[in-house]
Amino acid sequence: MMSPGHDRGAPRQESAAKLVATTTTIMAPTDDHGAIVAADATMFLNRYWWEQAIRKEAADGSEIAADTLQEKYGLPDVGNGTGGIFMALHREGVIRKIGYRASARTSRGGSVITVWVGGAAA
Repeated sequence: MMSPGHDRGAPRQESAAKLVATTTTIMAPTDDHGAIVAADATMFLNRYWWEQAIRKEAADGSEIAADTLQEKYGLPDVGNGTGGIFMALHREGVIRKIGYRASARTSRGGSVITVWVGGAAA
């Protein structure tokens, strides 16, 4: 459930504050003249919020799945981009696959999703 005034394009304020360290620098996409490209910047920031949420959960040792992250942090839908974010962090050794389960999101119709946990495979 969304909080009042929640914008689907950004995480809830209280959740976002938990994810971002004060020294974080974000390099948003720009055009040839150095102006931030709005559509690309929005997708870039959405992917950034997902990555930060996954990293936080991985550091905490929690089980990680896309549906529970989206609910917990109020993350925006990035469509098929979610899988790419998980795979990039897997290749980095931030997370490892521990299994599969049915998605809790009704929009997914109970389809199978991957469950991850922090750390590289032993």
